Parts: sequence; structure tokens; C-alpha cells
Amino acid sequence: MSILKFALLKIPVPVHSIQKEVAALQENNWQPHINRYHYEGEWTVLSLRSPGGGPNTFAEAINQEEYADTSLMALCPSIRQLLNQLHCEKLSARLLSLHPGAVIKEHTDKELCFEKGEARLHFPIFTHSLVEFFIDDTRVRMNEGECWYINANLPHRLANKGTSARVHLVIDCKVNDWLRHIFQNDFIHKDELSDTEITLRNEPAITNTILELRRQANSTSDELADKLEKQLQEARKGYRLPVAGTNEEITATIITFIRSIGIPVREEPLEENTFLPGMQIRNGELVIDKNKLLYPGDLLHEAGHIAVMSANDRPRLDEQFIKESQHRDAEEMMAIAWSYAACIHLAIDPLIVFHENGYKGGGSYVVENFRAGKFFGTPMLQWHGMTIEPRHAASPGHAFPKMIKWIRE
Repeated sequence: MSILKFALLKIPVPVHSIQKEVAALQENNWQPHINRYHYEGEWTVLSLRSPGGGPNTFAEAINQEEYADTSLMALCPSIRQLLNQLHCEKLSARLLSLHPGAVIKEHTDKELCFEKGEARLHFPIFTHSLVEFFIDDTRVRMNEGECWYINANLPHRLANKGTSARVHLVIDCKVNDWLRHIFQNDFIHKDELSDTEITLRNEPAITNTILELRRQANSTSDELADKLEKQLQEARKGYRLPVAGTNEEITATIITFIRSIGIPVREEPLEENTFLPGMQIRNGELVIDKNKLLYPGDLLHEAGHIAVMSANDRPRLDEQFIKESQHRDAEEMMAIAWSYAACIHLAIDPLIVFHENGYKGGGSYVVENFRAGKFFGTPMLQWHGMTIEPRHAASPGHAFPKMIKWIRE
């Protein structure tokens, strides 16, 4: 069974009327979102429907209270009209305002998804192009007047990089036959995790289960282990993670990630021949010439060399230093494991890094080993406190290696 990540639904929204109502509510007492751990800056809430009908900002009933409209709903007839056209049980309804410069850190809302019987619907009321919303590392561009479902059980994050607030009406609903029909027939666009993707994301857990079954050494456990191994083999066969855009877009994604973890990236023309086309490590920095860059994935491997180097050696790191390092082979294996983990984190095909023109033609062999649970290089990452053991990383959406730190301390 596939898992729905997000969907743009054909639900009409009287957005202009709602905008007027929300503007009139600006003088009301917007409350800070209760979960301060998950955000930085200002993220405020007005409850229109809540557990018990009070002014609390909770989306979930703590003491089994019935959901009811708050006093503010009477001031919002257009929003009430929108709720009435949703022919399913409504739980909470809130206005969520993310102020300029605010960031919601990556998190999950456990069990809040269509497959578990609840759907979170987002109705953008005020927004702009500088709002960045990512669900499962895929950017979703939501426009005013649209209706979006998001699988809140998957990792998601948000940043408002503009100068005005982003305000969404967020409604949690119970899934029923009417809503199932909408999701199956009345959608404009949707993105799903296939059965194959789900299997591969849970590969560490499945691999550990197979090992435990083999240890039991009886006919029933062996039969189940055989079925699980066949399931993994079918999933791996010919599977490639989707490439998220053109080479230029992939390059931009990788550079943004490298900078975000604290590795300096400088763009300048490179006149001399370099070990890898269009890039060079210089004094712990990654120097890039996009005009000469042939393989965007090489950036992740070179960043891996910088990341796994000791903090003392990193500032003087260059390609000659790497060649002469007394721990060269170990650091190479760590960089390989690191760059594979980065691929999984960024949801890009590992073969973008482990391409046919690198690794002496053995890039696909490296990927096959990792997908088979043969995580060479990771014990050294574990030794330096950068990753965790497979049994602790086996959670949906987080394939091993699961990094704790991207930079060696």
C-alpha cells in the first residue's frame, strides 16, 4: 500500500472573504504556538475550533473533550461556510501565522496522516514566494486559495524568508468515504511513496528482522526470513530514487546542504586542472567552478572528506593533504559512507554520487552493498560520534546511516 505524501485537492475556497475576516482578527489575542521546541521566531495561533471549544491552541484533545467551535468562529462566516462543505467529521480548526524570519524545525506529528484515519488540510490565506515548506525533503509551493493535504507523519519543516506573515487555516479531519472520494478523484496533483520506496526506507529494520529470524533457526522463521529477503531483493532490483530536478537544481540543493552544515563553499573560476572536474578543496573550503562541473554528486564526496576530517586538520585540508594523510584509506571509507547518508537525507539517487565514471567504475557496487545492509565505513563514523548503529536508525523515513552530526568534532 502506497503512502500519500501531499496532495492539492479540488476544494473551492472563498479566499478573498476569508482574508477580510482574518484581517479583522488581527487585534485578537494570538497565542504563541505551544510547542516552542519546534520553532524559532514568532509562530502564533488563533483557535476557531478546539477541544472543548475554549481558546486553547491545542490540535488534539487531551482529556477526550468533544471538539466545538470557539467564540471566534462567529466572526468568520466564510470559514464556517468552508467547514460546512467538508462532509466529514471536523476536529480542530486553527489560524496559524508564521511571522517574517521564523523557522519551524523539521519534525513529525505522529500518526497524523490519511492512512491512519486523519487528514490535515492546509488552506493558505496569506502567503508569498519566499515561504519554503518541505515535506519529506520535497518543497511544496502552496498558493493562496488552494487546499493542500500534507502527511504530517512524515518529516516536514518550514521557513518564512519574506517580510510579511504567512497565515494558513489548518483543519484536521476524520477520514470517511467522502474524503476518500476526494483524495482518489478530485485532486489536481499528489505525490506518493511507492511500496518500493517504503520497503527501502525500512530496509534496516527489515534486515535486522531477517537476522533475528535466522538466529531462531526453525522452519517457520526461515520461511518468513526468505519472504522478507525476496521482498527486499524485488525492491532493490532496478530501483532508483527520483532525481529531484535538473543537474543545476541538484547542484543548488547539494551546495545549500553543504553550507547549512558549516562547510564553506566558494564559487570562482578554476583555471588549473583539478582532481575532480570543477571543484577543489582548499584550506578546508570547497571551491567550485560551475562551468567546469561535470558531476554534481562529486560535491558530496568532497564535502564528505572535509566533514570527516578532525577539527584540527580541517582548516589546512587540501587534496595533497588527503593524499598524504596517514589515515587516508579510513577517511576515504568514512567519506563514502558520509556521502551515501547525505544522499538519503537529501532524497536523491545515490548513483548521482556513485556514478559510472567515478570509483573506478565500482559506484553501483558501493550502492548495492549499502542497500544490502553492508555499511562499510560506518563503524568509524560511529567511533567519532557522527552516526548510530543500524538497530537504532531503523525508523520510517530514516534509512541508515542515520547521522547524529554531519561534522566531526
